[in-house]
Parts: sequence; structure tokens; C-alpha cells
Amino acid sequence: MSDVELRSRTARIVRRLLGPGLGDRVATDVDAEIDERTRRDGRARTTVWATRQLAGSIAPAVAWRMGRLAGTAGRWTVPAIDLRGVARRARRDALTTGGVVVTLGLGVAAATTVLAIVSQVLLEPLPYDRPDRIALVRADRPEAAGHPLVTGAEYAAIRGVRGIAAAAVVVAPQHLALGTPEGSSSVVVTGVGPDLLRVLGVSPAMGRGFQPEDVDAVDVAILQHAFWEELGSDPALIGRAIRLGDRPYTVVGVMPQGFELFLGRDARGGEEADVFLPVPVNLENRLNAAFRTLVRLDDGVSLSFVEDRLSAIPPEGDEVRRYHLLALQDDVVAGVRPALLALLAAVALVVAVAGLNAAGLLVARGEARRREWAMRAALGAGRPRLLALSLVESAFLAASATGLGLGLGWVALNGLLRQFSLEVPRLAEASLDGKAVVLATLFAAIVAGAFGLVPAIRAAATPPQQVLGAGGLRSASSRGGRRGLVLLQVALTFVLLAGTGLLGRSVGALEEVPLGFRPEGLFTAKVAAPFPDDGEEWWPFFHSFAGALEARPGIDAVSAVSRTPLVEQSDLDIVRFGSTFDEAQAGAHRADLRWILPNSMDVMGSRFIEGRTFTDDEFRSGAPVVVIDSAMAHALFGEVAAVGRDVHLPRRFAGEPEAARVVGVVASIRLSGLREAPRPQAFRPVSHTPWGVMTLLVRSSLPPDELWSLVRRFSDEQGARNLYAQTSFERTLSGLTSGTTVAALTVAALALIATLASALGLYSLFSFEVACRRREIGVRLAIGADPGRIVREQLAGGLRLGTVGIAAGAGVALLLEAVVDARSFGVDPIDLGIAATVVVSLLGLVATAVWLPARRAGGVDPVDVLSSD
Repeated sequence: MSDVELRSRTARIVRRLLGPGLGDRVATDVDAEIDERTRRDGRARTTVWATRQLAGSIAPAVAWRMGRLAGTAGRWTVPAIDLRGVARRARRDALTTGGVVVTLGLGVAAATTVLAIVSQVLLEPLPYDRPDRIALVRADRPEAAGHPLVTGAEYAAIRGVRGIAAAAVVVAPQHLALGTPEGSSSVVVTGVGPDLLRVLGVSPAMGRGFQPEDVDAVDVAILQHAFWEELGSDPALIGRAIRLGDRPYTVVGVMPQGFELFLGRDARGGEEADVFLPVPVNLENRLNAAFRTLVRLDDGVSLSFVEDRLSAIPPEGDEVRRYHLLALQDDVVAGVRPALLALLAAVALVVAVAGLNAAGLLVARGEARRREWAMRAALGAGRPRLLALSLVESAFLAASATGLGLGLGWVALNGLLRQFSLEVPRLAEASLDGKAVVLATLFAAIVAGAFGLVPAIRAAATPPQQVLGAGGLRSASSRGGRRGLVLLQVALTFVLLAGTGLLGRSVGALEEVPLGFRPEGLFTAKVAAPFPDDGEEWWPFFHSFAGALEARPGIDAVSAVSRTPLVEQSDLDIVRFGSTFDEAQAGAHRADLRWILPNSMDVMGSRFIEGRTFTDDEFRSGAPVVVIDSAMAHALFGEVAAVGRDVHLPRRFAGEPEAARVVGVVASIRLSGLREAPRPQAFRPVSHTPWGVMTLLVRSSLPPDELWSLVRRFSDEQGARNLYAQTSFERTLSGLTSGTTVAALTVAALALIATLASALGLYSLFSFEVACRRREIGVRLAIGADPGRIVREQLAGGLRLGTVGIAAGAGVALLLEAVVDARSFGVDPIDLGIAATVVVSLLGLVATAVWLPARRAGGVDPVDVLSSD
């Protein structure tokens, strides 16, 4: 059967199946398809293909003719023939199709990953009843602003304030030994007030919550659901006793599955409790700030109203404090909110770059196919037919990009969950949910649909003979539009690369902050001494505890300090100098005062600038000695040697300040965070204060799990009340830098996506322009033009475009200076070194992306071009 016979028979069958009108339009398309396939695949394979298409079309065509597909007749014009044509064109134009799919897919991956994190961490309500009614109490004190801990007396006053429906205290978690028939193991225990569940609006899954009488009358406990499952998931456990430490506790309830106690930004990094115990509160205590206080507000009462009532609480002696209420959800995410907002801004730029790049590729492809669209129109394809075909192609691109993007987003999100779920609150619960899928689909569909339809709309509105007669020349306006899209991509890429440089340098600056001690191999834990007998002191326990633990195999050195460096704020006390207290009144300074064992500086690895630490005799006899840091030495004595001079230090809890002799000066130690400059510091022997809880400092090369197992067993042997908050300084440092690190890594990934998209956009733009100018270039070469000059012209054009884009990006970066400054540390937001590096890198990228098509332009064969035309 000849080609003409095959086309004729196929056309007759199509017309009979579909009837006049629709059958004529489809037959025209079938004719063109058969011609193309015959030239490419041969007559035999084309005959088989046409037979299969007709066989598969009979049933739908008959159903359509019988009216069973009423209302869908117009959509039959995009049958399997067109779908396969779309796939075939995608393979034929793999570079453009792949560029659009990959670019949109990367944009979808970036957007869905960041939006999933932001939605879960910032927007998803805490899993409590009406969480907007729950607030955390903070107090401005002379020693610290916004401190989350209050005294027992303050708690008594807070819970009586009008507008507060319920209040409850929470204390830091601790480890206790759980006695079982198989032996003992360590569990994490948190003390809470009896009204905590009422504040949170949560009910136990089994049993009951705490009652006010539970605090003083009996020893009771509520188990976390996961811990109850570890104990065998036995409902009969309610009412039975478990042994914690040296006391039995009756289990009265089990919390719901997945329950988590959120305590605000200062509590991040703490361990999730296995057991909750009722905590007694001494409502007369006005000295120790030990309780974190959560409150539930009455309906209709605002935070500001209750804050005004709190301001009427009588001050503690002469000390004036200002209380604040922060919505618990806001306080939980306060530490990561700036980083996440910066990521939102960054991902918006990436989505813009991806959309612009895909739009540029689609517009370029549409320009290249103007003759094809005009030919279809000339052969009878009407506007609905052209638009339907364009929609199918756009849907194919959008679906491919969405699938790729969601897959990449899932991988990226799971990588972030594994790496940073401990440092970022609620990150572990983030997922690509239905909202992410809808947003991804909409983004890809809008870009692919809007810019994919443009060529079809223009083709339908332009007479075919105008395009075919003009040889398919492209307009200058479309060329300018494509260049404008690429220019915007380069500008936005500059912003992301500059932000990556600043955040990366910030991470480096944080890691290089001088700590004043060696964190490698240094571990910390809180240890509480047993209650001493009347007349005895606390400090001998810590001294003997450290010495005995240091003798254990695998332990290099042990000491103790009153508060943990880097994470615990300390009291700021008045330090004076002078030979008498009266003379010292004019030299008052605030200092961060801490109590230490004699070997603490050696265990931490601190450097003595002058003098020495305490001797054992000075420690045991209570000699009035002090070690100060270099900042305090300079503030008190200037350039004069400090060792041997006297300062006046406050006695702990009561009494007139006493004179102490300076025996040593150490390099300043970071005692509260990395971003704040070290405050003046003074260190006294712990024998000078009745301090019952100390931070244990352990230097060891043992693995953490093995080390803490050893320390917990030793703590039980020594009769310590509890041991809790075990961690390493390396993990502490990781937590302090995690916000900036997460932001830097994520912005770096987003910048890489934008850079790849910009490179692809530049390459595609200049490849398309070379293709459009192929005849012109061939003529110039035929009359003697230098191929090198043509290459240089292309390179110059690309570099000019890149330079303008970089200049525009620099302007945008200056406008976003405040956003970058919110997360940067130790760098100038306008860093000329980073800017220069980004400029050189982008220009190199532009030159590389343009050089490849430019070299192809210089290698055009004039004979081949002119003969083909």
C-alpha cells in the first residue's frame, strides 16, 4: 500500500468514525503525522502504527457518536496521537524539556522543603487545647533580662493575679535509677506542678492527673506513653508502684501517645521526660530562682492586661523586677524564627529564579516552533485545537517537574530532620503533606501553563502566511523579553550567593570565637549533693565526689563549677576594690561571680595570664581569695598587675561584702553564649557558699554513652540526690551555632539551585540566539568574517548581560541588608571581599555558559547553512 493510499484510507475511517467537522480536523492531523512517521520510520512501521491507533480509537469514537460522552466532544481532539506526539517532541527537544523540568523541579523541591519546615515550626499550633491561651512568665532582673525562672514566692504571687486561670511550675529534668527485676536503668524525670495538665488542656490517656494533695501526701508518678510501652503496655500498671532512686512511686496515669512538653527556647536541648513527678514549691522562698512557670489565661484576657497586673507584684526587697508574658508558641520558636524567615526570603528568590528560567526556556521553545504552529494552523487546526495541544504539553511538563520536585523535597527534608531535629523545635514532625503537593502543583502548572500557552495563543492570532512567508523571523521584543528574564535570574542569584557567603563566614566566625577553655573531650552534668546533717556543709561532697570519680579508669580529670559555661546565666554581683570597704565604694563594678573547685581551671583548659589557682589549703580553710579574668583585671586595675590586690566581694545570701585577695588572672571565659561579649568574671572557692547543686566537669576520651553509664553508677554509689542534664561541650556548641548553620546550609543549597538555573538559562538563551542567527552567521563567514570575532561578540554580549544582572543584584542585596544582618555574626553585611568573590564567580559562570554556544557559532559551516536554506 502506497503512502497516498494509507493516508486516504486512514482519513476516510476517521471521518466516518467522527463525522464531518471534527473528523475533518482530526484527519488533517493524522495526515501530517503519517507523513512524518513514514519519512522517519518507513512505510511498514507506519502502517502498523496507524492500524493500532485506529483500533484503539473505535470504541471511544462510537461512544462519542452515541452521545455517551456528552459534553466532552471537544476534548477528544487530544487523543493518544497527541500524547505520543508530546512525548516524541520531548525526546526530540530533550535539552529544553529537561531544562524546564529540572529547573521547575528544583524550585518545587526548595519551596516544598522550606514551606514544610516553616509551616510545622512557626505556623502549626502546639498540640494543646487552645494553645494561644498558654504563656510563659519571664522576668527582667538586675542579673539578666527576660530570665525564665522565678522563685517560689514569685510563683505564689503570679498564680493569684487576676486574668490567670491556672498556673504550674516545671523544674529541670533529672536522671533517677529505675529498679526492675533485671537490674537498674536510668530514666529522665521532670518535676511539675499539680495544675500543669490543666494549664496545657491535656488529659491522661489512662488514669488521672496530679491532685494538689499529691505533692505532700503520697509519692505518685505519671508515665509518658512511650515509657509505659517499654514497661510492657500493661493497663494494670495504673495503681502499682515503680521504684525510682530509693523510693517507690505509685503510677496514677499515662500521658497520651506523642505528648511533648514544650518549655520555650531556653529549654531546647533538654531531654524529654519519661516520668513526671509532682514538685513541692516553697511559697516562702525568695532567694533561689528555680521554677519555670506556665500560665493559662482566662478567655478574653490579653497578654498585656495580665502583664499590667503582674507589674503590681511587690518587689523582692529593694530589687525591682518587670514581668513579661510571652505566648508559649512564640517563645518556643523565638530562637529559630529569624533563620526561618531568612530561609523564606531565600526560597522566594529561588522560586523566582526557577520560574524565570523555565519561562525563558518555554518562550524560546515557542519562538523556535512558530513555523510548526503556523503550519498546523494552515492545515486546518483551529484555535481550540492549538490551545488544547499546548495545554497537554504544559501539563506533561508540570507533572514531570512536580514529581521530580516532590521526590527531591522528600529527600532534602529527611536529611534536615536527621541532622537538625534536636536543635530546631518541632522539626521532627515536619512532612510533605497535601498542602505542599497542592502548592507544588500550582507553581509548576502556572509557570508551564502560562508560558507554554503564549506561543499557541500568538500562533492562533497570527495569519499562517505571515509567519511562513517571513521565514519565521523572531521579533526583537521577544528577544528582549528573554534577555530580561535571564538578567533577573542573574540578579537574584547574586543575592543568594552573597547571602550564602555572609552566613558561611558567620558560621566560621562562631566556630572561631575564643571560648577561654578547651571544649574537646569535656563533658558536663548537673549533680545534686545529698542533704547534709545539721552543721555540716555541702562542699566536701563535691570535693570528694570529683576526686573519687577522677580515679576511675577512662576518666582523665574531674572538677565542678556552680553554673555551666556557655549556657547558664549567672548572677551579676557588685565587685569593689580598695583596702577598706568604705574606700571601695567608688570602685563598684558588676561581675559574673561563680564558685569553683581548685582544679576547675586546669580541667577546663583555661589559660592563666597571671598568678595561679587556689591551693587546697586555701580551699579547705575558706581563705578570702579570688581568681578574676582579664576583663575584670583591666576594669579594676588598668595596666597594673592584679595579683596581690584586694577586691570586695559579696557574701552569698547575707552579710556585708568581704575583702578577697586576687591570686590569679585567667583569660576571659565565655559563660553565656557565643554572640555576647564576655562579661567581667570572678571565681571563688565553692567552700565559701552553701551551694547544693554543681555542674560536673569531666574530661574523658570514653564514648558518651559509656561515660555517662559509668558516671551514673558512680553517682548512685556516692549517694547523690540526682544527676541530670548530661551533655558534651561539643554538642552544646553545635546547638549554639545550629540556627546559623541551618540557615547557611539551606541558603547555600538554594543558591546552588539558583546558580544552576541561571547557567542553564544563559546557555539556553545564547544557544537559541545562535540557532536563530545561523543563516546570518553563515553568510558572514562565507564573505570572510573571522570565526574568532563571532565568538568574541557572543562572549561580550553575555558578559554585558551578566554585568547588568550583577549590578541589579547588588542593589537588591543592599535593600536586604537588614534581613542578612539578623542572622550574621562577626561579619559586615556589606562585605567587599564576599561581593568581589561572588562577582568573579558569576562572571566566570556567565562566560562558561555563553562560550559553549559561542564556540558553536564560530564553527558554523557556511556551505552547509546556505545549501540547506
